[in-house]
Amino acid sequence: MGQILAGLKAKRFTRKQLKDRTGWGSERLSRYMTGQVPIQLDDLMLLLDAAGIPFASVAWVSTEEQFRERQRLTDILGFVAGLQQQVSAELAQVHRARDQSLSSASASPVRGLPPAR
Repeated sequence: MGQILAGLKAKRFTRKQLKDRTGWGSERLSRYMTGQVPIQLDDLMLLLDAAGIPFASVAWVSTEEQFRERQRLTDILGFVAGLQQQVSAELAQVHRARDQSLSSASASPVRGLPPAR
């Protein structure tokens, strides 16, 4: 939106031209321009085209460094997910052991008292 706002400020085009080229009403254009409503990709592409701004100028191909960083974060995410599964399995094991000890303790009669019914 920054390039579109800059274009409006520099008077390369007007809001009326954007409305005419997109077919949108004033309210819809205003909501997108102020960020009140998140803009969908197809609407963004239409608005950029109406402003004469190539989509490639707002979208970029990731660099090798960005790719490596994304891969590193994906690897960390996988590692953490594996740890979470291990912890969940160990917690389940602890709960089962606790439940077994509680049930065996309640099933064994206490000396001097009749067995529980």
